[in-house]
Amino acid sequence: MGRKETVFKYFNEQKEYTKDRVALGIEKNRKGFAELSIKDQKGNPIENVHVSAVLEKHEFKHGANLFMLDELETKAVSYTHLTLPTKLEV
Repeated sequence: MGRKETVFKYFNEQKEYTKDRVALGIEKNRKGFAELSIKDQKGNPIENVHVSAVLEKHEFKHGANLFMLDELETKAVSYTHLTLPTKLEV
């Protein structure tokens, strides 16, 4: 049994429970609501504005993506996905 199979053995045995638990964890811990107030330079509210945002960084500096275990070519490639470009368009 390979490293990935060994690590995922329990998760595969409990696949439905794991799937539900992951989905609940995402909703509970990784999503939130925000209210934005878009204003002009004088502080007056601007209505009907389309806002698009991309999260670049978050406060939680640790984590693991076991689903990608042994899927990436090298360790260097494994870490390149950790930094995303900053982008906020109004």
